[in-house]
Amino acid sequence: MEGNLKAFDAVVADLRGIYHRKNLDYKDSFARSLDKHGLLAYVIRAEDKFSRIDNLITNTAQVNDEAIEDTIRDLANYSIMAVMWLEKRRG
Repeated sequence: MEGNLKAFDAVVADLRGIYHRKNLDYKDSFARSLDKHGLLAYVIRAEDKFSRIDNLITNTAQVNDEAIEDTIRDLANYSIMAVMWLEKRRG
């Protein structure tokens, strides 16, 4: 169990770094899209990621620098950001 917790912590730390770097580039565009369109914005982005994962499972990626793990990490961050948005709205 302890090994799993360490692995979990490492993935979460990586997710945090990705979140930080992408928000420097995108300027919190995800939260703005949620403000404008509600949770439908999350659903659409999540569906895009699930489609990408499905495609990566069945086909060779044409983009060399994006492994399936990268797409799964993006999906995890979208989910976390959606929870953050919901919690912020509740006050």
